[in-house]
Amino acid sequence: MKWNSARWQRKISELQRFIEPLVADLGRSERRESAALYVQGLLMPGHRKSIEPMAERLRVDSQKLQQFISGSPWLDRQVWQSIRREVIPVVEPLQAWVVDETGWLKQGKDSVGVSHQYCGAVGKQAQCQIAVELVVTDGEVAAPVGGQLYLPQTWAEDLLRREKAGVPKAVKFQTKPEIAGDLIEETLADGVTAAPILGDSVYGNAGELRGRIRGLGLEYFFNAEEHWLGWIHRPKLSQGPKYWTVAKTAPAGQKLRQLTEGFKPAEWHAAAWQAADGEKRATRLAWKEIYLHSDLDEKSGEWPACWLVADLERDLSPQRFGRKEWRMAALLVGRGLATGPNRSLSRLCRLAQAASR
Repeated sequence: MKWNSARWQRKISELQRFIEPLVADLGRSERRESAALYVQGLLMPGHRKSIEPMAERLRVDSQKLQQFISGSPWLDRQVWQSIRREVIPVVEPLQAWVVDETGWLKQGKDSVGVSHQYCGAVGKQAQCQIAVELVVTDGEVAAPVGGQLYLPQTWAEDLLRREKAGVPKAVKFQTKPEIAGDLIEETLADGVTAAPILGDSVYGNAGELRGRIRGLGLEYFFNAEEHWLGWIHRPKLSQGPKYWTVAKTAPAGQKLRQLTEGFKPAEWHAAAWQAADGEKRATRLAWKEIYLHSDLDEKSGEWPACWLVADLERDLSPQRFGRKEWRMAALLVGRGLATGPNRSLSRLCRLAQAASR
């Protein structure tokens, strides 16, 4: 569907009714009105989304929007709490939470956090801003429940640049997984129904984030990278003066690729689901419990197991015959994969379907 002025005019009254409860906690009526106008400016047709072009399209004084963005005291968490309260019940029951990021291409250098970094919107390095987001889905519809602008370390350490852009002193550098962990904790504290957390290897590679999620009693289903080390059987540990390590006499760990290649033919199970584009996806899944090296708590010696799940593409075309191409994910399961292949396969298909959307 092409988004144009005619469609916008038909939807604007619905948008105003939708926004009203989301900005109700922002205080003064002028602030609530400016917030609604700013959102309208972002959504309405038009390529440039800076203050002046949006004000011109909205036919309002640009100072009204500028004051709301740069000089109006309000907390973004209040807005997210309103979204979690008003929107999420509409999309329940939830199938998954998803941690991801969104990038906005920028031409200048003054916008907060703008940097030459990877931008998913264009699939390469570009001058952009990045926000870490937490989204929930019922398998069909997705809705955001949390988000925070990522401030690169070069920005966080540049005091003059921070002061010029108005970055509060309390804002410190955080990695993307650290931001994701905070968003997950906030969302859970606000009563959003828990569901398995999905994400790519940027978040799967963060052992601290995986630990935080386990500590909250939640499950995760993260993309993994083939060079990560793991063991099928828990190796013997050795306690040093400060840290626990894998004993020198223990068998060497294997890369996840090697562990995946070790699956026997009978361990692969046919699976299929409908992807976001409406196409049916067919694959084969196999899983085994492993001990991921980065899950070892070096201070306490605790080492929780997780599940290595391999997703092998079903493609036997001549051009690809003999090649094993798979995607892998480390999955922590609190209730399921060991209870039988049929039930396990059903759960994995639901998670794979949510991930594909």
